[in-house]
Amino acid sequence: MTPIAYLKRKRLEKAASLLETIYRPIKCVAAEVGYHSRSYFSRAFRRFHGRWPADHRRDYRVSPPNIRTPLSTDADFAKSVGTR
Repeated sequence: MTPIAYLKRKRLEKAASLLETIYRPIKCVAAEVGYHSRSYFSRAFRRFHGRWPADHRRDYRVSPPNIRTPLSTDADFAKSVGTR
């Protein structure tokens, strides 16, 4: 195995691990493992793993965090900092 092939393999294995454990946008995962283009990363991931990154994440049931959180009130803020 050439050094470049080894590096590519390690990057794509790391990407799979990230997709399995924590929700991040695919372009962020791509950048974290050294790919500057999301589309190039997705094609490389599919060639190596046999499926698209989004499908891989879906198989592990990793979903985005609940971004709909209730707005805090001034009273909640006062409780958190210990004032009345």
